[in-house]
Amino acid sequence: MADITVNIDFAKLHEIADLGIRRASVFMGIATNVARIDPPVSHVLDDKTQFIVMPSEISEANRRLLIDEFENWNIGNAFREIVETFSLFLLEAYGIIHIVETNSLASLERAKRRFSFKGGVSDHLQIVCDMVGVENRFGPMFVAMNQARNCIAHRRGIVGMADILEPDRPFNLCWRTRGFVLEDGRDVGLALQRGEEVYVAKEQALVSMEVERSKLFSLGQQIRLNRHELSEICFGFMIATQVVGQGLVAYIRAKGIRVPEEETAKFLNESGASLPDPSKGT
Repeated sequence: MADITVNIDFAKLHEIADLGIRRASVFMGIATNVARIDPPVSHVLDDKTQFIVMPSEISEANRRLLIDEFENWNIGNAFREIVETFSLFLLEAYGIIHIVETNSLASLERAKRRFSFKGGVSDHLQIVCDMVGVENRFGPMFVAMNQARNCIAHRRGIVGMADILEPDRPFNLCWRTRGFVLEDGRDVGLALQRGEEVYVAKEQALVSMEVERSKLFSLGQQIRLNRHELSEICFGFMIATQVVGQGLVAYIRAKGIRVPEEETAKFLNESGASLPDPSKGT
């Protein structure tokens, strides 16, 4: 079989996922900040000649309720954007793997179509991680985010039986991010978010490491997240993008294919170093 030449634009591949994350972060930021404006922003669609869908004069309680629903609706759409764009990122990553494995472009589109039908985004993530040889520690996060998105879209974020396995078992919304942890295991960022005081012993080291967060919601409870939690979730998706991207680069190089360092800069963190092992501090 004759060799083929394919130019892989890693920056463009990274941008697929990164654009969705940035859009979600910005739109959730706008929505959550608008929700805190007092008095509440007007809900009237047109202040001139208009078709009346919702009365312009409503009670303060109803006005606040609309603002709260607007905020939650935007968060649900942001989750959808992140999940769907990351799914496209995985599809293109799989396409690159297929080309490397087959040394052919002939069956690429057919292979990508088959891949797209193999379950949801968490299944696609597992497949790609297995193929490039990296640990899939983000699987539970993708399952949880996808379920939270469905709950917000179909049940206004109120946890129902479709979101949990048993009535007495809460919905666990979990995500991964980076945090600052003391040597004794205390998570400084989490403690500060809870309003707790943090005392640091003399010469005790503070390390930056990957951590897992979770928030439990019982049957009938509405999913609500604060702004810091939403920003952590966005950053968690950025880490997942880097991990998959770096695994893909390592996989290609292991096949004897040269990948210039400058071509993979997007899959490095801000310091230019590879993402650390999550079990080790930096």
